Amino acid sequence: MFHKWYNIDTSEIVVEKAMKLKEIADVVPGNFIKSSKLGDVGRYIYLQPKDIDEYDKIYTDKADRIADMQIKRPNYVDVGGILFRANGRTFRAAEVANDAAELMLFHPNFFHIRFKPEADVASSYIVLLLNSRSGQQYFHENRSSASLKVVTKPVIENFELTLPSIEEQRHWVAKYADFQRKVGNLKRDIAWAEIEFYSDLEKSFKC
Repeated sequence: MFHKWYNIDTSEIVVEKAMKLKEIADVVPGNFIKSSKLGDVGRYIYLQPKDIDEYDKIYTDKADRIADMQIKRPNYVDVGGILFRANGRTFRAAEVANDAAELMLFHPNFFHIRFKPEADVASSYIVLLLNSRSGQQYFHENRSSASLKVVTKPVIENFELTLPSIEEQRHWVAKYADFQRKVGNLKRDIAWAEIEFYSDLEKSFKC
């Protein structure tokens, strides 16, 4: 189709169809493990809210471990999947790194977004969508109540998104990584400027 007003050929423009997250992924609940079963030694890592930092990065080095697990149907974390925190002040998503080699389970405060084999998706891109302003607005508007601050499984499953080509997904992931680097550099510069300012101020007192 040729747009007569702007002389733009739109015949090759592909408009991505909106879909729901449940079309490309399963949303799996976590397992509750008694604190008496947790420790520093064990075969399984047990991921809890404390193991994800403010930048949505998962750290397993200080995570509790399960020494004696007696769960009939344990839900393990898939490498390349997503952990979504559904209980708390923020409803954030974090990607499970591809270098995670150990078996991991997760706290009921999380849901595990496990992508279907046929889904042509970069999990980092879905994390961007879930953590975006519009994504966060959706989850806050659809939480169970203002007091409980809980997002249910159907709410996550019905999250709407558009899925461009895998190349376009990776483009936005790379662009966001560059943005994060710039933010990190700015924070470092601000910290050094603050140190320098107060150092000069203290020196002035001694004059």
